Amino acid sequence: MSNADLRDPQVLTELRGKIAVFLQQVGAAIDGSAQQVRNTADWLRYDLMAECKRTLVNREEAYQQARRTWLSSEADVQLAANSRGPGKPSSLEEKIDMDKARRRRDEAEARLVAVKRCLDLVERQCSPLTTTLRGCDFALRDEGLKALARLAAMATAIEDYLRQGRGT
Repeated sequence: MSNADLRDPQVLTELRGKIAVFLQQVGAAIDGSAQQVRNTADWLRYDLMAECKRTLVNREEAYQQARRTWLSSEADVQLAANSRGPGKPSSLEEKIDMDKARRRRDEAEARLVAVKRCLDLVERQCSPLTTTLRGCDFALRDEGLKALARLAAMATAIEDYLRQGRGT
């Protein structure tokens, strides 16, 4: 067993104060991380996913419009070929526009899938971790409060002992 210098109970009081600050900082850090996970999940779910869905709808409409334009142009080319008169020689530009619109729509679909995957990852992996952290926080706070009470009792006992030794 180590020897303790019982001349100054202030050491225990200072230690008690530092432990109290530590417990407060740990609690704030755990609460902050849990809040960050919730904020991230909410942002993914309500902001980014909504934006991706709107973008996908807009790009699907643009693709469908480009497809209709290409089909109409293709029909004009066929009509011109059958009538042997001047008409539309090719629908290549409209086909290129349609392919470009399809790629943009496919990119929007892929982004939406990625956002859903990321949200799923946050909910499956991060949320249980924050629950575990909260459990650790409760346990640490409980044990920390017991330690603070014990240190206060020890400081009081040392003060009483020192007072008895001085005869006061």
